[in-house]
Amino acid sequence: MIRGKFFGCFVTIFFLSYSIILLQIGFAQSTQLTTTQPPSVEAPPFIIARATSPSWTQVNFQVNASSTTSDKISVYCNPASGSAFPMGSTIVLCAAKDPATSLVGYAMFNVTVKDTSPPTFKVPHSILKQADDLQGANITYNANASDTVDGNTVTTCDPPSGSTFPLGLNQVKCTATDKSGNKAEASFSVIIGQTPSDESPEEAIPALSQNETNQLKSPESTVSKNITDDSIPETVSKNITDDSIPETVSKNITD
Repeated sequence: MIRGKFFGCFVTIFFLSYSIILLQIGFAQSTQLTTTQPPSVEAPPFIIARATSPSWTQVNFQVNASSTTSDKISVYCNPASGSAFPMGSTIVLCAAKDPATSLVGYAMFNVTVKDTSPPTFKVPHSILKQADDLQGANITYNANASDTVDGNTVTTCDPPSGSTFPLGLNQVKCTATDKSGNKAEASFSVIIGQTPSDESPEEAIPALSQNETNQLKSPESTVSKNITDDSIPETVSKNITDDSIPETVSKNITD
């Protein structure tokens, strides 16, 4: 009788212990499932891309995902990295699914395509011209600017084309601003030289040598050396007598 009661108590205790163990296992599994988190998706907070054309610009980015239950998780974004984005702001939505738990993590960010490049200038390297008059010279030139997004851009130069530039070295400064406010500057030189008629008489006449100066001061010495008895024709010498030659001239010829 006592043995039967003892056996019954043992069976009861065994089943109670087994039930408690099963309850603990179930509670642990339930707790593990409820504490499992979806994958963590790491995306940039925002992206500002420089426009490379008036319509579309290719933008590349990187998004990663991690999980405590899986080593490698794939991420899918729309639009995907490397897509062509229009001007302005576009929302990118990314998702990553954990294959172990089937939980999905999300992230999103903005991609903004802006015109951040200034216009490109095309101006003369330099201009060299002789003056039209004492005021200088009238100069006409071409200075153009082009923008990646806006195309041809309004250009302002000082002094403007068609102005009269004075003698010497002059600087022309040009500016251009696109519709996004990007500003570009360029400059070139305009050199106006004197014409030959503007030179002074002293600069136009070359300097004489010392020998030429002496000859200009005493021309009679050159003439007297060139006149000799042999250089006078016979007919002329016969007509010339001592009485017909003045004393001053005869002395010069004799000498």
